[in-house]
Amino acid sequence: MFKDIKITSASVSKRLLAWCLDFFILIVGYIALYFTVVYAIFGTGFNYVNNSDYIDDVRTSLNLKLKEGEDYRIYEEVINEFYFVIYPNEIKAMYDDYYNADYTIEHIYNIQVLSLPEKPTPEYHANDMFTYKQNEDGTFNVDVLGVVLPELGGYNHDKNMSDYYHHEYSQLDNLVVQFDPVYAKAINNNLHYESISRVSALFLSIVIFYIVIPLTNRHGNTIGENLCHLAHVDSSTGYNVKRYKICLRPLVYFFIPLVFIYFASNPVFYVLSIFFEFLSLISMLIGENHLDFADKLLKMQTVDADDSLIFVSEEEEEIYAASEQFKDVKDEEFLDKLSNIKTLNFSSKKEEAKETISGKEKDIQ
Repeated sequence: MFKDIKITSASVSKRLLAWCLDFFILIVGYIALYFTVVYAIFGTGFNYVNNSDYIDDVRTSLNLKLKEGEDYRIYEEVINEFYFVIYPNEIKAMYDDYYNADYTIEHIYNIQVLSLPEKPTPEYHANDMFTYKQNEDGTFNVDVLGVVLPELGGYNHDKNMSDYYHHEYSQLDNLVVQFDPVYAKAINNNLHYESISRVSALFLSIVIFYIVIPLTNRHGNTIGENLCHLAHVDSSTGYNVKRYKICLRPLVYFFIPLVFIYFASNPVFYVLSIFFEFLSLISMLIGENHLDFADKLLKMQTVDADDSLIFVSEEEEEIYAASEQFKDVKDEEFLDKLSNIKTLNFSSKKEEAKETISGKEKDIQ
């Protein structure tokens, strides 16, 4: 009967508006759930607070809480303290597998912090900012800290130096993770709790806005789709979409983002989690019949609810078709009689007939 049902596909503009509304509602719901429910659970339990306090104490004691834009000499002082006072043996041991074991900590500093060449030559012994000190015989002393190029100066000198040393300063936290196992465990555990919080908040938002709310609507539409007067039908029959497809629909949209957002501390995964959603949008905008991923996989069609007749089943359609036969009738007397038809009580009529026959038999006798 699909060919006889009036179904009008939704316009791209309506679908795009509904997608934007739903995406906005999802983000707002995600943020609200994250800070009011999920983060409150993980942020006050599972040793998260103790871990955070320990991390803060370590960073304070090692002066690792400086902001960007400080005088470069402050960054340089902290870096030098790491390399020559706090962790000289650990740093040297860490780089023994990369460099010659005979390298001094000063030589490693020149390579790692000042980005000078490992083995300087007359042609290659400096970079844009620093250079090795030259010996009287023309060789370069790798065991003495490099110096700033004499010609480096000018208006932006301090800013350039601050930017450079801040970048190197920002790497020091990784060294603490390498050398302090308790600090590393606290960092990793809290990252794990935060990842679970992100996934849980997004999962709850998806369940609420893409499963619970659509299941309460007759045609499985989300809030955005409801505002734009859109509905869903089975593309093979034209009837109302099945409930199980409504539940599977967000799985198609959000399975990959849910996996990626667990690693959202890595910007690459965070971008990928959002990018996948836009792939589905692009598929809907430029694909054949403007179907998105869920439409194609679940054999659904998004239609204009205002210009479509959507039935739950063939039986419901037949009832509607039967009622349509009388919509043009103008005879008010006929319609009044039709509306007053009652169900006949055949049992009572049978009893009345028996009584009548019995009475006549008595008269004859």
